[in-house]
Order: sequence, then structure tokens, then C-alpha cells
Amino acid sequence: MTNGTITRTLLAGAAIAALSGCIVIEETRPTTSSSSTAGSSSQASGQQQYANEILNFEVTTATDVDTAFNRIRRQFGYLPLEQRTNPAGQPWLEASDAYHFHENPGSFYSVRDYREILGHAGVVQMDISREGSGSHIAVEYYEGTDSVDGFPATDAFMDRFRAKVRSTVE
Repeated sequence: MTNGTITRTLLAGAAIAALSGCIVIEETRPTTSSSSTAGSSSQASGQQQYANEILNFEVTTATDVDTAFNRIRRQFGYLPLEQRTNPAGQPWLEASDAYHFHENPGSFYSVRDYREILGHAGVVQMDISREGSGSHIAVEYYEGTDSVDGFPATDAFMDRFRAKVRSTVE
């Protein structure tokens, strides 16, 4: 087996284990990761701007997955592609790299878009999955810098954001 085949096999196994509930992911603190959608580079100024830090947290609630998704969708303004409009009120013909909206009612939802939350703006992804009769919400967002939009990489902001998600779904 080549390294690529081994890697794909391990990733597929991990994905299956995660989806089947064999792996339990605990609440996490900020982690660092490179992402092509998170940052940008500025060669003109001679300075390299690297991808921002990816921050994440998780919330588990007794609220069923469909209700949790609908509350998150309304509170944070996530819309399916056919309902999105540009600032002039015209429908957008396609999604940006930062956008996705996937739904599998009764089981799983995943939304990502540029959002304004608690006075800051950037790309936020929320994955809402069924956990027993309740739901599990995994939130991922990007740290901002002086040249790239995003959110503060502080525990205080994460705690406020987590509380907002929790109060939205409960």
C-alpha cells in the first residue's frame, strides 16, 4: 500500500467511527490549522499573511436535531442557496467558497457562511447532528487579524458565543 492509500483508509475509518458514535469528541479549546479559506497573502507589501487560527467548540442539547437546526438557521441567518440575495436584492447565482448549506432532515445539517456574531464578522460553520433524542452542535470559526476578517481568539469570546448557541437551541 502507498502512503496515500493508507491515509485515505485511516481517514475513512475515522469518519465511519465518528458518524457511528464510536468516537466521542469533547469540548475543545482553540486549535491551530491552516485553511485556504481562512486567510490571504499579501505579496505587494512584502509581508506574508498566513491562514488564521481555526477555533471551535461544541454544545450538546436535549433539543431534537430539526428544531435545533431551525433555531440556529433563524438566529444566525443561514439560508439555502435559492433564498440568498446580494445587497441589491437579486438572487445570487452561485455560492462563495465560504458558503455551504447541507441538510439531511432528522439526522444532520451543516451550514457555513460569512456571519456577523457578537459584534465581529467572519466565516462560521455549524454542524448539527442527532445525538439520541437530542442534538450535538459543532461550531468552527476563524480568528481575525488586522488584514483578515474574523473573530477574537479569546476564551471570553468563545464563552459568549457558546452561550449564544446554547440559548438559541434550548
